[in-house]
Amino acid sequence: MSRKQVPLARGFDYQFGFNGAFSLYTPERNWAGVINHEHDSFSAQHQWNMGRREEAVILENGKEVREEQYLTFAFRDRMKAFIREHKDEPFFLYAAFSAPHVPFQAPVDYYCQYAYVEDDNKRVYYSMISALDDAIGKVHQTIIDTGLEDDTLIFLLSDNGGASYTHATDNGPLKGGKLTQFEGGINVPFMMKWKGQIPRGMRHQNPVSSTDIFATSVAAAGGVLPSDRRYDGVDLMPYLRGTDNGAPH
Repeated sequence: MSRKQVPLARGFDYQFGFNGAFSLYTPERNWAGVINHEHDSFSAQHQWNMGRREEAVILENGKEVREEQYLTFAFRDRMKAFIREHKDEPFFLYAAFSAPHVPFQAPVDYYCQYAYVEDDNKRVYYSMISALDDAIGKVHQTIIDTGLEDDTLIFLLSDNGGASYTHATDNGPLKGGKLTQFEGGINVPFMMKWKGQIPRGMRHQNPVSSTDIFATSVAAAGGVLPSDRRYDGVDLMPYLRGTDNGAPH
């Protein structure tokens, strides 16, 4: 990976996480309080064997750190702290959780909630998602608790459809999944919240894109993009507020 394509080289003031496509959720392959489910596929075993080396190493502002907390919760706590630290100034927080990407590792207390699921592969996967849901909820609650709810535009989306090749999930009734160009691979959840600005409970029917986040965020913050180039994304707010009845794309 080019060093030009990492957060600290792209305008971010702070980064916690890893620069590759995956990392262990624990500092070592086997860790107390965490249940593993290992797939036999070459790609999954590569990820397990990589551990936290090379592009999977955990970094904080470019410095390698040994993070012992379950990674989803470590992300959660860094995000909560960042919000509290910057609550009195404008900020942009890109919260890139890695769950529920392979390697499949789940906190044991969440694993116990799914005792009725006989397929261990799915049980670990569901547990990882529940832990992720709770972590997102805690971050959201921090926005509310700090009094920022009225002034914060929130996007929640997935980068791709479920990885059906893990046999833990499918994207029914859509065809295909991750790594395909079928709807199951590219049609993903995309939610927005901005209290008092986006009508509560509305459902936008026209297709939008993750590239719209950039243009929408700049406009919402009162910025103006240079007019000497074309942009892939558009400002979604006029379409959500009803001032533009056309399609974003």
